[in-house]
Amino acid sequence: MKQLIDQHRRKFFGIAAGTVAAGLGVIDLADMKVETPEIVASRIRRALDHVPAERIVVAPDCGMKYLPRPIAFAKMQADLDEARTALSDRKVIDRAKSILMNQRSLNEQDAYALLRSSAMNQGKKIVDVAQALITASDLLGGGL
Repeated sequence: MKQLIDQHRRKFFGIAAGTVAAGLGVIDLADMKVETPEIVASRIRRALDHVPAERIVVAPDCGMKYLPRPIAFAKMQADLDEARTALSDRKVIDRAKSILMNQRSLNEQDAYALLRSSAMNQGKKIVDVAQALITASDLLGGGL
């Protein structure tokens, strides 16, 4: 049974065997108000303060069957919009990490830590710092 669960985790969530995943509910089912992508994103970011990203599995539809169909659909649409934004942000952050890794001979973890600490020191989102780094690199002719 454990092997089947590990296969499922790898196939659908990209989670390595033997790691513990946290299912994260990001939709408030007690509230008929539809969450904006920004609210969903803030809930995910709060979880990242406590659980590494690679161990989080967002559970967008848990309990939705009890909601009226239009509300459930709108809530899932907000989830989808946030997922698209998060994917776009992830690509920007990955490109910025790559620039740091090449220019400063850092490993991936150190490059991310540098981006994160810069963002915290400046009071900005990490994706904004990453985009600024990419822009500067492109202007200086070092873009990837």
